[in-house]
Amino acid sequence: MGLANGPVAVQIEEARERPPRGPIRDAVEASKLFRSLRPDAPIIYGGWHPSLLTGETLREDFVDVVVRHQGENTLIEILQRMEAGQPLDMVQGCWFKQNGQIRMNSDRPSIPLSNLPLPAYDLIDFDAYARSSGERKLPYATSIGCPYACNYCTDMVFYNRRFNAHDVDRVVKEVTGLVRRYDLTEVALVDSNFLVDVHRAVAIAEGFVRAGVPFQWTFQASTDLLCRMTDAEVCLLAQAGVSHMGFGTESASQEVLALMNKKHQRTLEAIFKQPVLSNVIWKDVESLMRYLKTEITEGEGSRVRFALNGVRATFHRPHPKKETDKGALVSVRRFLENAGVKP
Repeated sequence: MGLANGPVAVQIEEARERPPRGPIRDAVEASKLFRSLRPDAPIIYGGWHPSLLTGETLREDFVDVVVRHQGENTLIEILQRMEAGQPLDMVQGCWFKQNGQIRMNSDRPSIPLSNLPLPAYDLIDFDAYARSSGERKLPYATSIGCPYACNYCTDMVFYNRRFNAHDVDRVVKEVTGLVRRYDLTEVALVDSNFLVDVHRAVAIAEGFVRAGVPFQWTFQASTDLLCRMTDAEVCLLAQAGVSHMGFGTESASQEVLALMNKKHQRTLEAIFKQPVLSNVIWKDVESLMRYLKTEITEGEGSRVRFALNGVRATFHRPHPKKETDKGALVSVRRFLENAGVKP
């Protein structure tokens, strides 16, 4: 909606990467310019920085509302209420300013990506972008979030360590359909960690090959996840059109790895290992649960109760041995799966 039509609000969502200026500076400058042109129109922020530092963001005089975390439904409800002249009280997933005071609403539960409609790609002028950049390229998210708890990563807080993904058939159908419809040459998968579910990633690549639609695609993933793949699976990625994979190299320092919380990732992988391991230390399991923000309560004797994402289970601490019994480890794995946590 253009300025002449009197917009209800303008949303500023900072991107994750856009060198060399930086997304925050661009957002600030755009907000100040818009406020000078339309001081009556609310300005809504969303994205990584505003979600992680919501109070700090709202203290700026050019920010009126912040959409926190996953924001599709939150933004729609905000705009509907603004258009109807209704207050933003009780709108889950947003903080806002009222009479100079910051009002904090509760966070909105995340929703499965599969419940969201296809974005309105028909509103994009691909020809204009092609004239400007020389490329017919599109960003696409097959998933959001990551189950790991690396201390340097914002995903751990932003998505609460939940891996939220489209199913394979939808990804293959939508991506190949977009490539055909808009004559795209490249699709950049903007997933936080595309290889979290290696079997799913391979199935998507197989689907692209079967579709017979030539295009290049890129993704980013953890280095250790690529190392789990066979040579044949990596070759399949190339056959499917992968032209670039982005990774961060791991530190060679065990001290740094410990600070980055990599031990819990290894414990999670050990729990899901097949065949079932017999050397997983129970204290490491409980430590992993704490990092997952599991509610842990003591029962009678050796009993300990876990509650995570609405899933509850009771276990017995091993005694006197330190290692977790194989049967108990299978139960721990089932508990994590039901709670939406997988390696």
